[in-house]
Amino acid sequence: MYNPDGSIPLIVPTKEGVKESVSFLNPYTRVQAETIASSEGVKTASDSKTGIYVTKINNGDYIKVRSVDFGKGATMFEASVASASSGGNIEIRIGAIDGELIGTIEVKNTSGLQNWATVKGKVKKTSGVHDLYFVFKGSNSDLFNFDWWKFSL
Repeated sequence: MYNPDGSIPLIVPTKEGVKESVSFLNPYTRVQAETIASSEGVKTASDSKTGIYVTKINNGDYIKVRSVDFGKGATMFEASVASASSGGNIEIRIGAIDGELIGTIEVKNTSGLQNWATVKGKVKKTSGVHDLYFVFKGSNSDLFNFDWWKFSL
């Protein structure tokens, strides 16, 4: 967006980040895990094979993805993860970090932080537009790496 005179408008930065999305996010196509509106604790890294991915995931860390359009309803979830530890869980929540839990996906040891595997699981049927939270749980530090995610019907 530009001002009527063609200049770029001043956007005041806030801790909350962007409050309104330009468009809704489609969760039925592969979404890169680094698609983040806000987060706590996690970092990103990259390599020539995988590209950019989320790393340094510890117990209680989270990723918020704004304005995800589930349409008439998602019932399955899958994600690409890699773990050299005992792994952990991805809690999938809507609305808030402690919002409605629609699913939990277990991440097991994949024999290395670059040895990627796809994990899948059922989620409570979810429809409409929601802010989505991935809340990470586990007992070790550096639980796993997270590359992409996708919902399905």
